[in-house]
Amino acid sequence: MIQLKEKLLLAEKAETLYVLDIDSGRVHSFNLTAKVIFQLCLQPIEFDELVREFLGYFPIDPAEATEDIRQILELLGQYDLLADAGRRDG
Repeated sequence: MIQLKEKLLLAEKAETLYVLDIDSGRVHSFNLTAKVIFQLCLQPIEFDELVREFLGYFPIDPAEATEDIRQILELLGQYDLLADAGRRDG
């Protein structure tokens, strides 16, 4: 199950999502692809469901979508934006 941690503030401008991590004070900015993935993870979601939902936004090959999502989830983990239960080992 993938889940974002709770203490985050979000703001959008055009295709960019800005995320303030209240714990660390860091602000992260995400492009459209990462923004969609991030927003799909606002509620707990299984990886396979995340891929299916993501494909509804972008008409790309499922293998490419899966790789994009894995990379973004890895970054979210590195930035400490995932709840402990949402962390993946790659």
